[in-house]
Amino acid sequence: MSDRLFRFKQFSLRQEHATMRITTDGVLLGAWASCEGARTILDIGAGTGLIALMLAQRCPAGITALEPDESSCKDLRYNVTHAPWAERIVASCMSLQEFAEQAEVTERFDIIVSNPPFFSDDKLPERPGDRTSRHALTLTHGELIGLGASLLSQEGRFNVILPARYEAKIIALASQHRLFCNRLLRVRSRAEKPVNRVLLEFGREKLPLQTDLLTIHRGDGYTDEFTDLTKAYYPAF
Repeated sequence: MSDRLFRFKQFSLRQEHATMRITTDGVLLGAWASCEGARTILDIGAGTGLIALMLAQRCPAGITALEPDESSCKDLRYNVTHAPWAERIVASCMSLQEFAEQAEVTERFDIIVSNPPFFSDDKLPERPGDRTSRHALTLTHGELIGLGASLLSQEGRFNVILPARYEAKIIALASQHRLFCNRLLRVRSRAEKPVNRVLLEFGREKLPLQTDLLTIHRGDGYTDEFTDLTKAYYPAF
């Protein structure tokens, strides 16, 4: 089993059963999301537990990791159990909708993160696992924002990563729930390529928008900015 693990500096992940494997998208969100002062964190669509464990590495908060896919949840539970911060992480094999229904009225989270199903209007892939992990079939963008807003604390921050073409849509959806985009990171693979991902942080208070641009690759390696963002996690940095 050990040779199948994806190794980071302080933890390792099994992805034997997961329908959504470890991706750069997840690493970006886990490294970028601010969690200073957070007591509680909710990871929506946790998959292998990547983002939950990245946040656990640098935040002392209690973390709830939601994953509705039963197969993926096998890896999530294994990874949480074997993590250095296992006592602070709860792996819950249920959907956001189910969790929101059973959550106590007073339960609110200081940080919510999600690398959600991306695509809402594309041709579906043939593999059922890819349909649910990459396409908004069981969790629409509207449900993600609406239910996420209902679980966010008054001073909380809601972080998501999406394809760049959904930037305006997700900001408009958030505004309907009185959530404002206060941080925005646009990501491109190379300097000559267009932006293909956006990371957004929402809060209940409207603040001056902080925008940044991140390029991942340069030549045969990585840019200094990408290395600086992820060096706490990748063993090669």
